[in-house]
Amino acid sequence: MGRTTAADKKKMLLKIYHTKKEPFNLKELTKLAKAAGLAEKLVQDVNTQLMDDNYVSSDKIGTGNYFWAFPGSQGAQAKKQLDEVRCRVDGVILALLASRRRRRGVPSRHRSEQSPRVS
Repeated sequence: MGRTTAADKKKMLLKIYHTKKEPFNLKELTKLAKAAGLAEKLVQDVNTQLMDDNYVSSDKIGTGNYFWAFPGSQGAQAKKQLDEVRCRVDGVILALLASRRRRRGVPSRHRSEQSPRVS
């Protein structure tokens, strides 16, 4: 059997989150990941990578850190980002239209429309 790639390790850990659908502390997560075939030493690093990629959320509750990732959260996050981008695009389009309206009365400065130079 070949080596497990980083992407496969991330998928293994995400599968644990998505099947259990509950928050875990690192000790619980390590135990479940070990049962799934992921080395104990790698769990924290892979979990950190997933948090950096915004697949896993975390929060400190009391004295412990808890981690979670629910299947629908990625879709909701993507929709929110899409809405933000659409809003920015709408703003740029409005600014472009306003700029065009202001320039209607200004004569063009393109070289092709100016009188040719004679040497």
